[in-house]
Amino acid sequence: MSAISNRIGSIIHNPVIVITVALISMIPLVCAQVSVRNPTLGAALLETGAILLLAVQIAKANWSAGVFRRAFSFLSSEINLPVVLFLVVGAASLTSSPSLVMGAQELLRFAAGATIYFAIAHHARRSAALDAIAGTLLIACIAVPLIGFAQYRESGAGAGGPFGDHQLFGSFMLAILPVAAALAFETFTRANSAAPTPFSRPLVVTAATVFAAAGLLVSECRSAWAGAVVALATLAACWLLTGKRHDATRSGSARIAIAPALLVLSSVGFLFAIWPHATILDRAATVATPATYSAGGAESSSGTKCCSQRSVGGDSSWHGRKLAWAGAMRMIRQEPWTGNGLGSYPVLQSRYAGVGLDIGPLRIRPSLANQAHSLYLQMAAEIGIPGLLIFLAIPVTILGQALRQASLLNPGPRRSLMLGAAAGVIGCLVDALASPSWQMASVSPMLWVLLGIVAAAARPHGHREPATATRGAQNTGVRAGAAFASLGLCSLLPTAAMAADPAYMHICSCRVRPSMTLLDSQAAQSQTYQFLALFCDANGNVVDPREVDITNDPGTKFSFTTNAGNVGRLKGPNNSVYESQDIDENYQGMIKVTFTDGFGGKCSDTAQFAVKSGDVSTFDSTASGLAAAGGGLILGVFLAHHASTDSIDDDAGGGANAQVSGAPGIGFDSFGQALPADSPFRASGADGRAQDRTADP
Repeated sequence: MSAISNRIGSIIHNPVIVITVALISMIPLVCAQVSVRNPTLGAALLETGAILLLAVQIAKANWSAGVFRRAFSFLSSEINLPVVLFLVVGAASLTSSPSLVMGAQELLRFAAGATIYFAIAHHARRSAALDAIAGTLLIACIAVPLIGFAQYRESGAGAGGPFGDHQLFGSFMLAILPVAAALAFETFTRANSAAPTPFSRPLVVTAATVFAAAGLLVSECRSAWAGAVVALATLAACWLLTGKRHDATRSGSARIAIAPALLVLSSVGFLFAIWPHATILDRAATVATPATYSAGGAESSSGTKCCSQRSVGGDSSWHGRKLAWAGAMRMIRQEPWTGNGLGSYPVLQSRYAGVGLDIGPLRIRPSLANQAHSLYLQMAAEIGIPGLLIFLAIPVTILGQALRQASLLNPGPRRSLMLGAAAGVIGCLVDALASPSWQMASVSPMLWVLLGIVAAAARPHGHREPATATRGAQNTGVRAGAAFASLGLCSLLPTAAMAADPAYMHICSCRVRPSMTLLDSQAAQSQTYQFLALFCDANGNVVDPREVDITNDPGTKFSFTTNAGNVGRLKGPNNSVYESQDIDENYQGMIKVTFTDGFGGKCSDTAQFAVKSGDVSTFDSTASGLAAAGGGLILGVFLAHHASTDSIDDDAGGGANAQVSGAPGIGFDSFGQALPADSPFRASGADGRAQDRTADP
């Protein structure tokens, strides 16, 4: 007990570690929750904490040798220089950024992560400090997935946890899983006779590992799964290549026997809890299934058949990623050396990639859909290829130092923590190939946390802590820290203003065009759909009455149902084209389009289509007869379980909740759903007779 008290006391007396642990805890519990509605506010909270952390580091630094000598010593370190150069390049790129506000916010996000890295790398070299940080990560491994478990059991789809998005949730769990796995292996293979720490609690590390793995699974994030496989394989290889095996004591043997039993029991319980949905296997099948071509698959924008819906190539999100990557490559080719400016990709995405909203004129905050879905392509597009290489030098340098120290450090929790964090860094870098998570403030700091742990744990054995500064040097540091804190907080004013700006708009109305289509199945006719939207301010006022085409936006999803089963297919850009299929009989169907803005705003609308097995010209009388019989009866078989037309679920800000079901006085179908004005089944007279109208072009 006294040993634990001493550890806690040493941590409390180190304000840098206290603030660092608080920031790590704040990332999933506060920043993630706030960022669901307002990512700028979440980033501002993180950056405020980072500024205070850096101010404390400046105040505690030993300035007795002089400011210039201290600065030279700091920059000459191989683990510091790449980080400083990267921040300098990012700051210089602001001069060419099309949006200085967004560029400055991106720079502050990177600087916040670098500040956390410096705090851990230089102030967490004592075992007690590393214990506190590792313990915080283990608690996160247990606490954060619980929210995802509840969401997954209720919906059966990819859980978003406290982050509100399955990609962010998956990336976060990927980052901390290798750390828990490394500590669990360490705990169950060696007897720890030292004072109790989070590493020496078999139940804690086992639960952390199982929960982290389970949380990663229910996120259904494929890029995070790929990163986890690479990270765990790297961890196993490190243990085999650099580890020095020691005979386990009887206590260690007992723990080895307990570990598999606990893991098996926990895994079986987890499978029983999620088995009613079992969508994990369906999601995994899209990775394992090769890109096969089938009649039911999608079609690329070039007109060639695309892959089966059960393969990655048949996924609309994969198609959106390819467009985003192509747009980033165009930006790189235009400015390969200097880039287009930090924070420029979300602003220029619609121009270069042809997807996403033009967030500048619309004044919409950038979300996951406005990122390049590749950290490397987006970074090269914004700060140039040299800037990307400088960024890559950061993990390469730190991981190289860890590799050199892996065989020199004595086996124990410190070495296990270093290997787990290093494997986590590699997994994050793999995930960043196809994930937008590492551009968001609610997840990206975790990469810097892992880098800091590797740098701190990999210090040469016997390295001494910096000497205590003299009173005069302490006074100098306190004054410098206070001055920096004041200037740093002032630099947050643009970000704070952006976070509090009520003028940012959100979607408030949407419609599919055309709303009714008549097709010929024998000719395999196709119909291209448009999805149009209006955007309102926080008070629900339409600022610009012109509709915005969001058909190809990554947040727009097309789907269809028919009363004849899975007949026909979606193809074209973002699956916005429906192609009929000849089945020698008439059938009807519905196109459903849903847009999600990433901040809680959601809008959906439906369009109806009828397919005639024969000449479409002979279908006019059939359509009129069906309309006179009640209009909506044509869709009665399969529309009974669908939501109302043009439904809005928008809680993006200012209490602007709206539920729109068409518009008054435009007619209703047999289910009481409002019919669009251009529907051929719209009743126009008091007698309720249908008006046969031509669908929108």
